[in-house]
Amino acid sequence: MSSGARTRGRRRRAARLSPLSSASSEGEEPLSPSGCSPLSPASRPSSPSGEEEEEERAAASRSRRGDSYGIEHLSKERRERERKLSKEMAEKATKELEKMQLQEKAEVKYKEWLKKKRAEEAEKKKKEKEKEKEREAELQEKKARSEKIFKEWLHNARNKPRPALNGYGYPRGKSTGYAGGNSYPAPAYCNPIPWKPVHVPPPKEDNILTTRKSKRPVSCQSHASSPMVIYKPKNNPCIGSLCRKQL
Repeated sequence: MSSGARTRGRRRRAARLSPLSSASSEGEEPLSPSGCSPLSPASRPSSPSGEEEEEERAAASRSRRGDSYGIEHLSKERRERERKLSKEMAEKATKELEKMQLQEKAEVKYKEWLKKKRAEEAEKKKKEKEKEKEREAELQEKKARSEKIFKEWLHNARNKPRPALNGYGYPRGKSTGYAGGNSYPAPAYCNPIPWKPVHVPPPKEDNILTTRKSKRPVSCQSHASSPMVIYKPKNNPCIGSLCRKQL
C-alpha cells in the first residue's frame, strides 16, 4: 500500500471520529451504567475499517492492473508474433517471386539461345548444301568439258589423213607381196631443226700429264687415222644395217 493511500485513510478516520469527541465533551448524552460511552468502540458494531477497505480497493486495483497488464502483455506478444509471421511470409513470398522471375528470365534466355542456335545450324546446313551444289556443278562442267575434248580428239583421230605406205613391201604405196631391199619406212617424226655436232675441246691438263709421264719421245708427225667407209652389202640378211670397214 502506498503512502498517499495511507494518508487518505487516516484523514477519513479522523473525520469520522471528530463528531463523537465533540458530543462527549459537551455532555449531551449520558454515560452508560458501565461508565462507557454509548458510541465507544466497544459498543459499536463490528464493521470493516477504512484501512481494510482501502487495502481491498488497492488489491482490487492491483488485480485489475495486473489483469490489464497481463492482457496487454499477451496482446502485445500476439501482435509481435503476428508481425513476425507476416514479415516472414512477406519475405518468403518475395523470395518465391524473385525465384519465379529468375526462372522466367532463364527460360526466356534459353529459348532465345535455342532459337539462335537453330538458326545458325540452319544457315550452316544451307551453306553446306550450296557448296555441295557448286561442287557438283563444277564436276559436271569438268566432265562435260573432258567428254567434249575426248570426242573432238576421237573425231580428229578418225578423220586424220594417213601417211603413204612406203615401207617394206610397199614401194610407192603399193603392195608387192615381198619386202624390198632398197625401200625404207617413212619416218614417223621429222625434226625440222637439223642436227649439228657440239664441239667439245679436249682437256689441257690431261695432255700435259700424259706428256710428262711418257718416257719415249713423241714424234711430231701425227698418224693419220684410216678413213672409215660405210657400205651396205647386198648379201647381208640384215637389210638396212650399216657396216664399217677400216681401210
